[in-house]
Amino acid sequence: MTGDVAPPYIDLASHEWSDIIEQLKNDAEARFVLDLWKHMQSAPVGALRAFGGKPYSSEPANIAENNVIGRITKAVRGVRNVSDGHCYFWNSHAQSWDIGIMNVETLRRAMQRCEPNR
Repeated sequence: MTGDVAPPYIDLASHEWSDIIEQLKNDAEARFVLDLWKHMQSAPVGALRAFGGKPYSSEPANIAENNVIGRITKAVRGVRNVSDGHCYFWNSHAQSWDIGIMNVETLRRAMQRCEPNR
């Protein structure tokens, strides 16, 4: 078999999300993505471009959006102590980074614990 193999999908426990939230506490763009995931399970490219004040484009996700996802991925891999894997999947139809329901639930619990008024 040849070709690229996708990195493994990681379901995180709420304490792992808490560690990620702490690591990213001063990264407003990453926190925005976590809030999107918490509330709607999806981080659309359009929302990330709007956050950054970038114009709308029908082009696929570019480097700027990938940078914030990369910072989150680095934090995820750090709490798991792995060199590969991610907590999201790319939804090419919706042009968004989405997370599974288990990650939504554990992220919500972690954010409620870390930031009860947010």
